[in-house]
Amino acid sequence: MTRPGHSIFVIEDDPMMRDALNSLLDARGYVPRFAPTAELALLDARCETAECLIVDIVLPGMSGLALVAQLAARLPGIERRVIFITARDSLEVQAAAQSLGARAVLRKPFAGGVLAELIEQIVATSAAAAAATSTRLARAGG
Repeated sequence: MTRPGHSIFVIEDDPMMRDALNSLLDARGYVPRFAPTAELALLDARCETAECLIVDIVLPGMSGLALVAQLAARLPGIERRVIFITARDSLEVQAAAQSLGARAVLRKPFAGGVLAELIEQIVATSAAAAAATSTRLARAGG
C-alpha cells in the first residue's frame, strides 16, 4: 500500500540505520527521502515540506537539535512534525528536544512499531489540519 502525499524526510548519518529506516518505511508504504547531514537537509526543499521529519540528534557538523531550531525559526510549527532519534540519550538531550517542541525522542535501538505509530499520529494530525484549512478556505470563497 503506497501512501501518496505522505512524505517522510530522514536525517541520519549512519548508513546501516538509514537502510533499516528505509526498509521499515518502505514496508509501510512510504517513500522516504534521506540526507546524511543537517547541512544537506537544509539544501533539500523536501525537508521543509515533509509531513514528518525523523532527525538523528548527533550528526557530523550541525546537530539535529540545531537543524530543527533553524527550521522552526523559519517555519513555525514544523517542530511538531519531528521525531528525534539518538543513541546518546540523556536528560539534557530530552530537555533540549522537548524545549523545541518535538513530538518524541526515541533512543536507539527502538521498536519499529513505535516509530510507525508516531509517524501515523503526525500524518493524521497533518491531514486533519489540511482538511480544516481547506474547509475554511472553501467557506470564505463561497
